Amino acid sequence: MVAIFALAARHLGQTRSSDGVKNGYNQLADTYNEACINIMKDLLTSSNYQSGWTEHLFAATIILQVMEEMNGTAAID
Repeated sequence: MVAIFALAARHLGQTRSSDGVKNGYNQLADTYNEACINIMKDLLTSSNYQSGWTEHLFAATIILQVMEEMNGTAAID
């Protein structure tokens, strides 16, 4: 769920017209991104890791990858 919040905040940060609002959403996206990665690391290193979590971790990884792709600012010629 945190990965979805990160992606949604990044989307809002890129689509809002006010710079102040954009910065706020982008900071929120970074916070959610970091929180999601920490949750994923904790799950993977936990002694209670269950294979049922694999699908959730995979989904979160894909969502965070989409968010990273949205971060790209390089123009393609």
